[in-house]
Amino acid sequence: MLVVVVVIVVVVLILVVVIIVVVAVVLSAVVVIVVIVNSIGSCNSNSSSSCSSISSSRSSSSSSSSSSSSSSSSSSSSSSSSSSSSSSSSSVVVVVIVVVVVVVVVVVVVVVVVVVAVVVVIVVVVVIAAAVVVVMMLALVMVL
Repeated sequence: MLVVVVVIVVVVLILVVVIIVVVAVVLSAVVVIVVIVNSIGSCNSNSSSSCSSISSSRSSSSSSSSSSSSSSSSSSSSSSSSSSSSSSSSSVVVVVIVVVVVVVVVVVVVVVVVVVAVVVVIVVVVVIAAAVVVVMMLALVMVL
């Protein structure tokens, strides 16, 4: 009975982690799509030089969503390109990169916390089960 409860708790915690990761990925994708749509809209109303800077910053933002280490380098490159290009579109891209990095960090922290909680629960259950087994063995020895 105790093992069934432990398995159910572990499965529920794993499902919670998966749901949190999926929600974070979906939110990051929505933010990137909104920025791309805004960039295309501002590209239609601005000159071709700002369009090229928007496309380069868009590629840097998409590469930043793939990994957190590359996002730091792409954020520095996009911030350096913001000084030379139009300030409005580049500032939006920098904000998006920061949001994506924050979401990735939050997801990693939540996953680590949940994994630690699962490990603690498993250790506690194993200790309790071992204590129950020892008590039952002692009871059997005393009866015999």
